[in-house]
Amino acid sequence: MKMKLYPKLYVILKTIGLSLPVLINAQDSADDEDILIMSPFIVQTQNDRGYGATESLGATRTALKNIDISSNIVAITNEFMSDVGASSAQEALQYLSGIQTSVGDPNPGQAAVTIRGYTQRFGGFRDGLPDDAGTRDQLADDTAHYDRIEVIKGPAGVLYGSHNLGGVINKISKWAISDNFTNIELQAAAGFEEYIRGVIDTNKKLGENSAIRAVVSSRQGNRHWDDSEDGEAPANINAITLMGQTNFKNGGRLWGRYHYTFFELDREYNNQFLTGWQIGLREGERPLVDPDDSDFIHDKSLNKTPGDDISEGNIYNYELGFEKPFVMFDSDWTLRLVGRHSLAKGDKSPSIIQAGRPTAFDAAGNALGDTRTVRASDPNVADWRIQYQSRDFRSKRFDFSLNIDLAGEFDTWIAKHDMVINARVGLGERGNSFFRKIPPGTFSLVDGVVENLTNEELTAGVANTFIPWQGWRRSETASVGILDNISFMDEKLIFAFGSRYDYGRGINGTYDVAESLEKNNPVRIEDPTQSSDGNDFTWKYGVVYKPIEELSLFAQHATTFEFVTGVDVRTGLAFENQEGTIDEFGIKTALFDNRLIITASIFEMELTNVQIQVVRPDGSGFDLAQEGVQKTDGYEIDLAYLVNDNISLVFAASDVDSKNAADNFFRGVPINFNWSFFGRYTFTEGALEGAFAGLGYRQMGDYSIDNGNNLFGKGANIMDLVFGYRRDNWSAQVNVYNALSYDGMVSAISDFAIIRAEDPNFRVTVSYGF
Repeated sequence: MKMKLYPKLYVILKTIGLSLPVLINAQDSADDEDILIMSPFIVQTQNDRGYGATESLGATRTALKNIDISSNIVAITNEFMSDVGASSAQEALQYLSGIQTSVGDPNPGQAAVTIRGYTQRFGGFRDGLPDDAGTRDQLADDTAHYDRIEVIKGPAGVLYGSHNLGGVINKISKWAISDNFTNIELQAAAGFEEYIRGVIDTNKKLGENSAIRAVVSSRQGNRHWDDSEDGEAPANINAITLMGQTNFKNGGRLWGRYHYTFFELDREYNNQFLTGWQIGLREGERPLVDPDDSDFIHDKSLNKTPGDDISEGNIYNYELGFEKPFVMFDSDWTLRLVGRHSLAKGDKSPSIIQAGRPTAFDAAGNALGDTRTVRASDPNVADWRIQYQSRDFRSKRFDFSLNIDLAGEFDTWIAKHDMVINARVGLGERGNSFFRKIPPGTFSLVDGVVENLTNEELTAGVANTFIPWQGWRRSETASVGILDNISFMDEKLIFAFGSRYDYGRGINGTYDVAESLEKNNPVRIEDPTQSSDGNDFTWKYGVVYKPIEELSLFAQHATTFEFVTGVDVRTGLAFENQEGTIDEFGIKTALFDNRLIITASIFEMELTNVQIQVVRPDGSGFDLAQEGVQKTDGYEIDLAYLVNDNISLVFAASDVDSKNAADNFFRGVPINFNWSFFGRYTFTEGALEGAFAGLGYRQMGDYSIDNGNNLFGKGANIMDLVFGYRRDNWSAQVNVYNALSYDGMVSAISDFAIIRAEDPNFRVTVSYGF
């Protein structure tokens, strides 16, 4: 791979340079008076101890101690994200229990995770509020723009209404604070992935009551399988966050935030194909594919598609907030009003995909079979050939919401209350469709024919078709809810009660195929018959018992739902909402002055009215129908331990069974025990004072490769290393990923789209603060 270092560095420096006016006088001395008044809606991240976090926001919408909350919450601190060299949330989440981060499209534009078996896209929640924004193609967001990540596991409908049953990923924003500082970071990656990334984070106090903060990040790099001469297979993302706030002298604050992201992404696919996995199977036997005995058609770094499939996207996020404390009925209350607006536009221009399984041919041109029955090592195989498609996706998304939260702390008789009343109204619209061209004939995956073609050459003379695909949807939502944490016996016994009512109205539409083709742009069709509305109640009952201040036992029963619009093609009746429930029991600790943080639980979860794909009678595609129940049960443990000033570590383990309505394991979710560990040792005295070294190890269990459980993959073992030095205001570190050169499957979309472990790759990160 030939990476043009200097042009990439120039783009980064130019992007970051746009923020330099903010740095003027950034080193002025700070006043003694704090800018940020203590707020029930702000997590005090400075209280984090090493890799362990003692407070959370997303589990109650207010900042409470984790040990007092009757839910399973795990947080990733900024210090941990820094040590593992994470530039995205996806990379940081790999060391948490019950979470898989490789399931889905291997392209960075399709970053996804599963929590307890339920797949969801990144983003969605920030500072305890919904924060929807994103296009069909989008690089994973940059960790530079938030302080830490919280994962609230299981249904939380009382707080969030309709959401994924697996849980919520909540990001904690960086706020303007009462200090003047500037941090600059430069990161370079080499090996399987190459890029240069720059970050500048600067804060300026303005007078006694106001502050502003700017975070600018720029990543310029190439896709890891680009072998083209010009090295143009970009995976670039530029982002900026600007926020400012002012405090009122009599209490309360007003703030505004703007976030913009621009990405440029090479959309080429690099599907990997296991071969011969049906050979020798006895009837009814499900194959377990061992990476040590797996044949792949080609090297994973081979570029097998044209290089001109470049996608661009723009994402705009705006936020305006107001907060005011007041006294009512001799009780302390705080009102928070937050308005959010987002707009995202992007496309795949185009996306080249390999359709179906490749077929093996001998030297005489005779077909030998596909990847299920023929091994790549078979001496009779002379070539593997496949059909290509060129798809030009169009994606647009718009969201607006007004969120109202009223938090109160008050006493009644022998009880203390931490209550949150929330309400929300929202409007949204999104659409996804694509244009498609299918070149005639099949193409070799071995001799690089397609690699040397442009998309225009590949599809020359091929008629364009338009696929409405997911169509478009307009939604209107409204909700109101309440959650009360009631504590007794000097907060040794805490009960949680909550309920929420949600109403939603959706209009599902499609596109006019003929007119869309004529205008080369999706043209919507209004279809009143696709309009539907619904409502639902969600509940939460929880209890926390603290035999000692540093340890608690918790249990909960909670529900959630997912609004479903449309009609069941088999019955002609409107879809019913999907209903999710959880029953969970666990233990939490905050021992040794909050240095040992443990969260462990056992649970059972269920989702009703599951949607399945039904083949249309004419074979033209699929429709959705509802059938069956999905179930998940198991146990998880997450531990963060600051042993002393020298040693910090995290450990996670889980054994989760996630099965669909057909009693098959969820694709990509380990079916047996798996665990992970990351530890760091820092020298605090002597000649090596400030130096540190760390090791991470992830053991992933066996998992199903497809939804039908026809093929299982053997678990992977990945080791990561870090070496660095921190002193005064600067630091430097080197991260080595997959240090043992493990090569095998780490996840799969299907039996013909395998995600293989990346070759060893390296990142060097240097930062300086002043």
